[in-house]
Amino acid sequence: MNIDLIIVLFYNESGGKMINKIIGPKISNCLESTNFEKLKDEEVITGFYFKNEVIEFDIDKYLEINGCFFENCQFINFNSNLHLTDVVFKTCDLSNMKLYEGSFTRCSFKECRLMGGNIVDAFLENVLFEDCLLTYINIFNTKVKNVNFKDCDLKDSSFKVEYKNLNFDCCNLANSEFQEMEMKDIDLANSDIKGIALNPRKINGMIVNSEQALAMALMLGIVIKD
Repeated sequence: MNIDLIIVLFYNESGGKMINKIIGPKISNCLESTNFEKLKDEEVITGFYFKNEVIEFDIDKYLEINGCFFENCQFINFNSNLHLTDVVFKTCDLSNMKLYEGSFTRCSFKECRLMGGNIVDAFLENVLFEDCLLTYINIFNTKVKNVNFKDCDLKDSSFKVEYKNLNFDCCNLANSEFQEMEMKDIDLANSDIKGIALNPRKINGMIVNSEQALAMALMLGIVIKD
């Protein structure tokens, strides 16, 4: 199993590499390959590589996953009391995930499907979503620190988070909702925000490009004269 090429994207000699203020997953380059079914009774899973599996979680079970790599896996019942640290997901299907009061810390999602997911009352720190399909995802009442969405499809998504360093880079945010969220320092300038729903009282400090600013002014009923 050769995962060194992927690991080097996150690593340097001093540990997890800093990418746009995000610390990447700290994962060994000597992970043991195994079948998730063999570990289904464990409460803590550390240091494994999983590939081409259908993985079903026990809805009522507390579970910690640390330092693991999932490639091309499909997840069923991905919900509730899950706590993930230093975990990489590559080309995985996590559609309809439900994370309630769980956490993602130093996690990376690359080319994954997370459509229709719900992340509620959770904690996300140092998390990268890249080239992911996240349409109709809802992230509510969640604390977010150092989280990047890069080249992601977030159409029809909803956000209400308490954040520090939340970034959207070249994302599709069409018809997304941020109505209950303060938007200070959120940069949407290179993302598609057609039909976005915002609270006019909470957009102070939001960053947009000139074309977006014009569209938002019209949306707010402002008359513009040449």
